[in-house]
Amino acid sequence: MKTVFYPPAQALLCYHYFSGAKPTHVYLAGLGLGSTGLYPSVIYGSELAAYHTLMPDFLGFGYSEKPDAFGYTVDEHADSIAFLLDKLQASACTVVGHSFGGAVAIVLATKRPDLVGRLVLAEAVLDAGDWWGIAAQSEEQYLATSEHGVFMEWLRQALPYYDESNRSWWPMEKLAASSFAFYRTACSLAHGAQPTWREQLYQLKIPRLFVLGEVSLEMKTVRIEEENELPTYGIQVAVIPKAGHNMMSDNPPAFARAIVEFEAQ
Repeated sequence: MKTVFYPPAQALLCYHYFSGAKPTHVYLAGLGLGSTGLYPSVIYGSELAAYHTLMPDFLGFGYSEKPDAFGYTVDEHADSIAFLLDKLQASACTVVGHSFGGAVAIVLATKRPDLVGRLVLAEAVLDAGDWWGIAAQSEEQYLATSEHGVFMEWLRQALPYYDESNRSWWPMEKLAASSFAFYRTACSLAHGAQPTWREQLYQLKIPRLFVLGEVSLEMKTVRIEEENELPTYGIQVAVIPKAGHNMMSDNPPAFARAIVEFEAQ
């Protein structure tokens, strides 16, 4: 585990780093998770292990510090990742972003095209939405109840195909996130951006891959139209079999293969 001090938040941003071949791969987790806990099962034992690899935990999540004096907006998270990449003199990276982390990856590629050479988006958030009603509460209301099961309730809503076999990542989710960081980030997702993350994605000219879970399509937890709509904007689409929204946990080998095949093009 390594750290970098991020002055705007007066906090340490933590990350895993593995030296390997270029280009650098950067892995960004979804809301509430730490990349350091989410992605190792994808990388280890696959061809991805040969790449220069960064797995940063967003401020407020995972091993990174959880400063109160930070806004936790999508743009602010993107700025913190840009700071890390600048510190490490990384450029033209392949950035893999899951869910909320996908929105961050899109903003990063839009604001700092020198840092992002390719995008892999795993069911990235493209449109604003308050899917769990979190933003409808004040921060005070949310914090008053967040230690009494709100993470587990959020997970039950986010995982409609829940069963005992895919339960293992629940404790990681609950322990990885600061309550106020979770709330503020969720509010940023609810408020959205102008132009939208979808519009920003469509304007990018770099190679882009959008990854969907087979179970997500079956359960209609993602827009069915994505399979046909995204390619009209030059975005490749891959479907991970036997996987839902958390495809990197549901089927790590297939998710890794999708990235390797995209990188080989």
